[in-house]
Amino acid sequence: MDLQSVAFENAPRTAWHRLCNYDEGGALVFSRNGLGGAMPRCSATAISHAIAAGVDGLDVDLHRDSQGNWVVLDEPQLDHQSDGIGLIGELEPEKWRQVHLGWTDENGFGFGFDERIVDLNRLLEVIDHKAILCLRLHGGTVQDYEQLTDTLVMAGWSDGIVYRLDAGTIGSLAALIEAPFFQSVPVMMSSTAQQLEANPQLADLRVHAHEVSFQHFTELYKALSICRTKKARVCVNAGHIEERFGATDLQYRRALWRSLLDAGASILTTRDVLPVLRACEDWGLHKRKNL
Repeated sequence: MDLQSVAFENAPRTAWHRLCNYDEGGALVFSRNGLGGAMPRCSATAISHAIAAGVDGLDVDLHRDSQGNWVVLDEPQLDHQSDGIGLIGELEPEKWRQVHLGWTDENGFGFGFDERIVDLNRLLEVIDHKAILCLRLHGGTVQDYEQLTDTLVMAGWSDGIVYRLDAGTIGSLAALIEAPFFQSVPVMMSSTAQQLEANPQLADLRVHAHEVSFQHFTELYKALSICRTKKARVCVNAGHIEERFGATDLQYRRALWRSLLDAGASILTTRDVLPVLRACEDWGLHKRKNL
């Protein structure tokens, strides 16, 4: 089935509309695994709070358990994000449903809530079509993406879904180039700025957006130039860039976000979404939903 949305001529300027139409202005803010703070990442609470805060999209990773069910986790190893051990791929549902999500900080492992691992059905229920859902299937084949698309369409998600593929995974890039399926669904391709510039196949791909990582702003400018010619939006992981440039205080972080947006990036993804949303609202680039 096809996840492409219908014609947008008379559609409202929703986040989905702006993502799929390059010429629409404004910034889009994506939450990485839910709202930050004292909530375990990838938990239903973190996800629902991000939606309530007014994010345009939620960026999550899906991993399969031992029976092939898709679950939401930051990484396949449970040890650093829950009180479980081992790999999610080795557990059956009755096992991982007993695992508590948490986090690790300088003081060790901690829990804020009685949060459990979220499966795909629960994820769709929590989001409830209130934000774009950006999905990355770890270990997913073209057939997996096709089957998931059928599942999503049957669940009422005929639009609002973007698949995030990693250019560093040769299989994913080859599949995107060769499989007609990936020409009929919205895709965000993750790559470094150097990969985008050096790989003609990657640069020529017709995708809705490129998530670009870079070392210096000159690399970002080159990536923006490439994406501008093919009308693909540029997404930047604000959290990663803050770490790279040593931006710790809020004033420096805001200056960095504004530099990214002024350069031409129009999607910012981050774990700590509230300050980004407030900054974009202050600049007139984003209208937050009611909390």
